[in-house]
Amino acid sequence: MNKDSPSAETSIASQKLDSASGAKASHAKLRKRPEDEVAADPRVAAATGDQAPADQQAQTGEQVLIAQAAGGAAAVGPESTGGGAPAAAAQGSAAPAEGSASAGAGAAGAGGGISVGGLALGAGALGLAAAAVGASGGGGGGGGSPTTPSAPAPTPATPPAPTPVVVHSFGEYMAAVNHGGATAATNATGSLRPDGTVNVDISGGVSRSVLPKTLADLQPMTYNVSNASAATINDGGIVVDLQGNPDARVTAHSDAAAGASNLMWLQTLAVRDQASPGETHATATAAATATGSGSDGEIGVQHLSMALAGSGALNGRTDLAATATDGGSAHTLVGDVTLGVASSGTGTSAAPVSTQIHMGFGEGDVAGILASATGAGSSANVGVTGNMSLSAHGDDVYAFNSGIFSQGMNGGSAHTDIGGNLSFASDGREAHSYILVDASTDGAAGSAADVHIHGNVDLQSTGTEWALTRAAVRADGTGTVEIDGHLSAHSMGPTVGASFMQVSAQGGDVGIGAVDMNMDNVGGRGWMDLYTDHSGGLSIGAVDLSATAGSEINLHVQNANDAVNGVVDGTFVAHTDGTAAVSIGTANLAGGGDVHMFLNSQSFGTINQGASLARLDVHYQLADQDAAGIGAAPMTTINGFTGSHDDVSYNGVLADATNFSSAGSFDSLTALNAGLDAALDGTHKYVFAVYNGTEDINRNGVADDHGSGVLAWDDNGAGVTSVLMLPGVTTLTPNDLS
Repeated sequence: MNKDSPSAETSIASQKLDSASGAKASHAKLRKRPEDEVAADPRVAAATGDQAPADQQAQTGEQVLIAQAAGGAAAVGPESTGGGAPAAAAQGSAAPAEGSASAGAGAAGAGGGISVGGLALGAGALGLAAAAVGASGGGGGGGGSPTTPSAPAPTPATPPAPTPVVVHSFGEYMAAVNHGGATAATNATGSLRPDGTVNVDISGGVSRSVLPKTLADLQPMTYNVSNASAATINDGGIVVDLQGNPDARVTAHSDAAAGASNLMWLQTLAVRDQASPGETHATATAAATATGSGSDGEIGVQHLSMALAGSGALNGRTDLAATATDGGSAHTLVGDVTLGVASSGTGTSAAPVSTQIHMGFGEGDVAGILASATGAGSSANVGVTGNMSLSAHGDDVYAFNSGIFSQGMNGGSAHTDIGGNLSFASDGREAHSYILVDASTDGAAGSAADVHIHGNVDLQSTGTEWALTRAAVRADGTGTVEIDGHLSAHSMGPTVGASFMQVSAQGGDVGIGAVDMNMDNVGGRGWMDLYTDHSGGLSIGAVDLSATAGSEINLHVQNANDAVNGVVDGTFVAHTDGTAAVSIGTANLAGGGDVHMFLNSQSFGTINQGASLARLDVHYQLADQDAAGIGAAPMTTINGFTGSHDDVSYNGVLADATNFSSAGSFDSLTALNAGLDAALDGTHKYVFAVYNGTEDINRNGVADDHGSGVLAWDDNGAGVTSVLMLPGVTTLTPNDLS
């Protein structure tokens, strides 16, 4: 593919990153979503033009699998076997299955939502005792006498029959199914319409008012199917075989109007096509909508999956949506999502064979996962108990989610909760992976929105000619995003690649356990942007960067992003320099490449760099603070610092013989602070000293600072603005810093 041609591919694949020389040298208070709130909106955007983010090439026929449900009570799901799934997600097994449920669903929390209660399954054991009667025998001349038989054991009481589990919610329904109530999915094919397309529609459901019931009393739940070989299905679900049809859509939906309730619960919703002869398009959507006061729409799917294979271009799409308006409540609840596409077609950069597996399309144009609530009293919830995986293999491959969105507007409350991990894996000649996460509100009273991912988010692109990963997380208005694990972008391959990541909190709050970037290709370029417009907006535990020899990563913290010096497009937003302090515990740097940091905040408590790192340069842009010495001034410990490959500069001015001085060696913190204060006289802005005392001056809880170098910086000669601890460094010159 011609990277210089904007029309050649989407922006997800065409972005290039300038080298560092061209780059600008220039507590989380996150709210948890209410366990008893869930709302959904009925409509799902039409799945036309399924394109990779920024890939706006026209797409022809499209195969679609859609599940839609009307709003319902708050979704609270159980844990699936082997994992700590959140109570906020729908219960389900982590292992994909066609027509059968996996065992071992855990119990979910209560709270008016979709929950799984523990199963009280008792079975008495029967004990049987046998009385032995024996005779003893005599020797040569004697005879034995029989022993006295033991008393027979009492007949055990018949154990009581197990109490049938009463189902109140989708979670409890799934727990009962997993314990032996599973039913097989119906295998079906779509009916060809006059225009050559297939559009399978699944509708129907029951009112929540029929609950509670035992599973035996609930089953079979029957749903209507149109435009397919099967006219009805039960709650075992459906597996649709596309049979090579190039344009098919399967939609399961549950819709509720004001005052009405509709629940659709399925164990399996799957699309299959294992021998597509040519270009194929498929979409899977699970959606719930509720419109009007008291409306209650819900769809629950234990296993949602898509598997496409063929020799030509393939395009598979799956969406989840819950939309609530005017006081409605909607829920889309899924146990696990497994999406895969593989094409044996081969192409070139001039004539690529596109292979895509995705949720939504465009760069946030249509979200792949959407919880949207509009109006006071409206609540929308999308819950996934287990893992979500998207994998693509072929020539020009894409694995992406165009948006995991929660939107609360005009007093509505929207929540997306994913209990497991999210993974995006693409491998081919050119490989691309992408995700956009956004929680946003409009500022109206009562509006709330959050996205909570309890596991990790991993993007990996492996390309023989080109590899690209792009990830963005945003919190706008009063929205919150929480990723308990790590957010990771990994580009790998023998040739060039790129990774882009932005985490932005503009009004809202973002909390992430760690953000990771790995450039594992020669000539690779990485760009990471961390920004908040208010104190406490970002809570990030660690930043982990790895650049292989010949590649580089540019990290920006509170550093302006604009179209000239940064990356601005439909995914990455522009912003000015941040003024709020950002505190991240640790930066871990590895590999044999270069890392360039542009920090408008002290940012890190510790920077650990591997011995093989070719270069580290740290560019600080700090406002004068006039702190009263070490202990009061912001401090960063840089482990592994060496003057031969590490550079440090403040406010765009390099250290030189005029503005640098060495204050000597000190045995106490008091003497060290006095020496630094005297040397920082306004002319000398960089002052180096060596600490040979026994106090814990870097506040790490261990008195291990003896023999450490200390670099203090201040602009105006009053107090100290920034301190760098350099363990093991006993001499330093201006040239070592620049």
